[in-house]
Amino acid sequence: MNKSLLEKLSNDALVDRAIQIGDRTGYMASFFTGGLFSLEQLHNLFEEIKISGQAHEKSKFLELGSGNGVVAILAASAGFESYGIDINKDLVGLSGEFLEQLKREGAVPDGLLCRFVAGDYSAERRAAYDELGIKFSEIDVFYAFNTFEELKKIYEMFEKHSKNSARLIHPGIGVLDFIRSNFENLEATETGNFTVINKKG
Repeated sequence: MNKSLLEKLSNDALVDRAIQIGDRTGYMASFFTGGLFSLEQLHNLFEEIKISGQAHEKSKFLELGSGNGVVAILAASAGFESYGIDINKDLVGLSGEFLEQLKREGAVPDGLLCRFVAGDYSAERRAAYDELGIKFSEIDVFYAFNTFEELKKIYEMFEKHSKNSARLIHPGIGVLDFIRSNFENLEATETGNFTVINKKG
């Protein structure tokens, strides 16, 4: 990973940025992971997916609830066409600002493909996808950092609407039995502090 980018995405730097966002919007964005995992671990997982052949040069990445935009930017730096959807338009605007700042500072290439849009990420709601020029069924790798109740909805959406070769990644482990018992077409593995889900077959 670009050392400059890693420094810009360090927990201390992101906490400072979260405070700035709180001051500007009244919304305290969670820019850090609370020790659950490191962004370097996540970047390495993205790289492993690319190297293993589970993703290709034009692979598309979508963060479901992109919040601060950091993970989508990280995926773009790993070579994905990267997108983020969040219901909070203020956060989407600030994510775009952060991306442009990283470009100006040379932490990421100027031509990095990473776009954000405000809207509903549900597969049945097409407005956000139409604005980005993508379809839910085209995404190769999804990422979600949500409550367990929201993750259950995402599992259902992933099982029903994603393409057969897609992957869903989220931080946190311990859900393998739940997925095995409730989703007959999904299987999951644990990699470090992440759960990686795919369709069977």
